[in-house]
Amino acid sequence: MEKRLAKNLHFLRKYHGYTLVELARLMQISKSALSDYENAKSPPSFELIYQYCIRFNVDLAVIGSELLEEEKFRAGKYQRSRVNPIDLLVMSQKQALLQQKLESMEVQLTLLNQLLESKESENKTLKLQIELLSP
Repeated sequence: MEKRLAKNLHFLRKYHGYTLVELARLMQISKSALSDYENAKSPPSFELIYQYCIRFNVDLAVIGSELLEEEKFRAGKYQRSRVNPIDLLVMSQKQALLQQKLESMEVQLTLLNQLLESKESENKTLKLQIELLSP
């Protein structure tokens, strides 16, 4: 999906005649970030994908699910349908919860690594004490 989405983002920018610099300025992101999205080096946020859909009148369900074709685009096959604001709010809240979960897991991982380092240190100390006590 990421490569398809990246190709679609690139297609939309080129089709509408924007340079990387111009579109990055309009989307309020860096040129390098936009380039990374178009080259599938990093995934764009949901908000950015949604901005693309609004700016280029593309249906949200289509932009990541199929490769956009110029003929179909010109014929209006990909036009966005109306998005229910409540659905958008729910999706945004879900994304925020997932982000919080990820941050929590990162903290837990850090704590586990610290605990592991502490135990390894404790083991080294015990080994040294055993060596010192051995005849």
